[in-house]
Amino acid sequence: MLLRARTHEALAGSLAEKAARLDPDRAQPALSVLWTMARTHRIRAMLLRGHAACGADDGSDIREPG
Repeated sequence: MLLRARTHEALAGSLAEKAARLDPDRAQPALSVLWTMARTHRIRAMLLRGHAACGADDGSDIREPG
């Protein structure tokens, strides 16, 4: 579960770096999806860490999209 959290955090960091490079002022609405995806992956990472801290072993309560 912590590995999945690290994966989501790494993906969020990568997306945020790309978004900041392409749209540092967050002025382009077309690139807002990158910022949203970065935020979503950070939230998923936090949820996974919370479940791990509470002792949930398998992450079965968290459903990945797709």
